[in-house]
Amino acid sequence: MTNESHVRVANPPPKPLMIWDGECHFCKRWIERWREITAGEVDYVAYQEAADQFPEIPVEQFKRAVALIEPDGKTFFAAEAVYRSLRYRSSRKWLSHSYDRVPGFAAISELGYKFIADHRKLGSAVTRLLWGKDVRPPTYFWARRWFLRVLGLIYLIAFVSLWVQVDGLVGSDGISPVNQFLFRSFRSLRCSSFTCRLRSRAKLFSAFNGTSCCWRPAFCRSFSRRGNFGQSADGNHQSRVPRSFCSRCCFSN
Repeated sequence: MTNESHVRVANPPPKPLMIWDGECHFCKRWIERWREITAGEVDYVAYQEAADQFPEIPVEQFKRAVALIEPDGKTFFAAEAVYRSLRYRSSRKWLSHSYDRVPGFAAISELGYKFIADHRKLGSAVTRLLWGKDVRPPTYFWARRWFLRVLGLIYLIAFVSLWVQVDGLVGSDGISPVNQFLFRSFRSLRCSSFTCRLRSRAKLFSAFNGTSCCWRPAFCRSFSRRGNFGQSADGNHQSRVPRSFCSRCCFSN
């Protein structure tokens, strides 16, 4: 940075003010983009209109590079002015931070700015190649608007199609009646994993002992032999399984 970067004006603006060359078409494109990015936090004016308000800054300086005048009167030029104007957008603050603190970042930025300022026609050609004629950040307004409307139309078609075909698909006389499906699902859910394991063990037990295939008597006998319901084997404490559980066996032995 040069001492020129620390010029203070006697009549500072109420808001940060970016002054640029109004005759530079390349500058005009990027000023439009920066105006969208800063969203009203920074004012922009061509030096042809504002140079007389700031006699501390020579006109030749305005022709060489953009200038940013802050409300405290401090003035910045070239790449530093661009970075400091963009810091009013939270996602661009890293540029100003890097310029002040990252070694070499300021020097490289100023060299790049000077090269583009000296070759504005080349900069305009590269800008048109990469961004087109309009370099402002896209808002996707029309794309978002039509996407939501087409999506709503697709949902409408889907629900109308379902309304027409639902009886033939899941109705009482349809391909897969929903009432039969729900009934089968209910029956399958009644058998929990624990009871299914007990029933399979009871059937295995009955196959070897010739007893009933009901799982509850086998379960009760297994616990009674271990002294786990009614009273314990030594008669000192109550069981962990209630007697009413055994009384609900579907077959008695």
